[in-house]
Amino acid sequence: MSFKNRYLLYVAVLHVALAALVAPLLVTNRAWLLAVEVFFVASVLIGFRLVRGLFASLEVLSEGARFLDEGEFTTRFKETGRPELDRLVALYNRMADDLREERTKLREQQHFLTQVLEASPSGIVILDFDGRIDMTNPAAARTLGLSATAARGLSPAEIPGTLGSDLAAATSGLARFHTTGAGGKIRIVSGRFTDRGHDRRFLLLEEMTEEVRAAEKDAYEKLI
Repeated sequence: MSFKNRYLLYVAVLHVALAALVAPLLVTNRAWLLAVEVFFVASVLIGFRLVRGLFASLEVLSEGARFLDEGEFTTRFKETGRPELDRLVALYNRMADDLREERTKLREQQHFLTQVLEASPSGIVILDFDGRIDMTNPAAARTLGLSATAARGLSPAEIPGTLGSDLAAATSGLARFHTTGAGGKIRIVSGRFTDRGHDRRFLLLEEMTEEVRAAEKDAYEKLI
């Protein structure tokens, strides 16, 4: 039995008990007996109405908590005409609207980020909190020689060949170069970002093509 039903039962039993105690005293005076009976009936009705009003706020809180727990932010409560309850309804509706807009914004940003990663010519490897590969974009999968599914869960050091050791040795803020078997070079840059309050690492893999090396050489010459 819910707390609300127990409280209503308590109110009903209390009034019945009081009526039973008073009835023998008023049996000789029917006018007083009738007045007391009317009073008890009115008291019961008012008590039940007040209890319903009191628990209406608790029901709104309970339903609101359930919707939030389920991630259901589209449901809105209607105003009841009771100021104290309507303030609670307005607060929940405003909070649900803000959460729905924030979730939509995050989904749009995630979709945009996914498109950027898919189209990026540079390889991007994102590590999980344990330092293992969580995600790779197509360019990174080609560089690693593994599919995104096969690479997921591996530590950088577990990547086959010398590329794995170079990935594991990469440190934040410092570029590291890996020489491929064909004589090409891959620049490895390690960085960090914050995810839910904790640091995570990512690795940027950029193939040093002749055009890129020529551009860097020209930049160094101008600097000198």
